[in-house]
Amino acid sequence: MANPARDRETTQLRLRMEPQLLKRLQDVADANGTTLAAEIIGRLAQSFELDEVISAIQISQEQMQELSARVSALSSSRFRVLWLIIQARLEAIEEVTGKQWDSNPETLAMSRKAVTDALESLASLREEVDTAARRVLAEKEEKSEQPARSPLIK
Repeated sequence: MANPARDRETTQLRLRMEPQLLKRLQDVADANGTTLAAEIIGRLAQSFELDEVISAIQISQEQMQELSARVSALSSSRFRVLWLIIQARLEAIEEVTGKQWDSNPETLAMSRKAVTDALESLASLREEVDTAARRVLAEKEEKSEQPARSPLIK
């Protein structure tokens, strides 16, 4: 009878590993109901996928500055409100975790969810947000147009 595992094109590999790491891998493999080899292969494959995701979302400092300039130039009040909501949520993630929002896969996943939630909540509250955004921007403009008053003048 043919062995399907041997029929596949695979290469056998011998490697040295610290006993603590081997035990961790074996414990996880047991908990997942897989073999040690399957667990190691799965984790290696996952690390390459994660590298691809991270490189796909990384942008250069120059691109970030360009994006920031475009955001500042936009006049859409809804966009500004969305940007402020996202900024507040990302800052909250950083405060709670003590890590930057994009520093590791866990905080990045939390950040993705926060951005998605912000978009969904903004879409469902579009009219209310439009009204609030116009009010906030009008207040900002009023403050910037008012001359500074001397504390001696009432």
